[in-house]
Amino acid sequence: MTFEELYYYMNDLIAEKGNHKRLSDVEMFTFEPHISIPNSQYGYKREDIYYFNNGRLIKL
Repeated sequence: MTFEELYYYMNDLIAEKGNHKRLSDVEMFTFEPHISIPNSQYGYKREDIYYFNNGRLIKL
C-alpha cells in the first residue's frame, strides 16, 4: 500500500462513517494543517500533538 492509497482509504472511511468522538474521549490528538498558495507545488505543514490534563489542553 502506498501513502496515497492509505490517505484516500482513510478519508473515504471517515466520510462514510463519520467521526463523532469528542476530543476529551481520546488521550492524545494532533492537528496537521497544510498551508499553501492555490495551485502551488509547495506548501507548509505543521504538526502539533495535544492532550488534556485535568481538563486543561496541553501541547506536547
